[in-house]
Amino acid sequence: MCCAQDNIFVNWGVYSKLKNHQGRLPLFIALEQKITWYDGVAMILKGNGAAIENIDPKTGLDSFMLAAIGSNSSLEIIYRLLLDHPAAINPYMM
Repeated sequence: MCCAQDNIFVNWGVYSKLKNHQGRLPLFIALEQKITWYDGVAMILKGNGAAIENIDPKTGLDSFMLAAIGSNSSLEIIYRLLLDHPAAINPYMM
């Protein structure tokens, strides 16, 4: 018997685009839970690269901002998110 959580590891292209009941994409949930780049964030973006252009409906933050929250934030993930979507920082530039 296979559960939906197991399916996400097999079908990144499909499940990385599905929103939960709060309207959140897996990218935002993974960033909030501090999933590492190699443990899931890279695969989520591979399956749904457009997710990086969205704003998290729960927090109102861009993906790179959500990745930066907390003492255990990952500079690697923040850097990679901004590298993939540099325009995300434009609204915050003076």
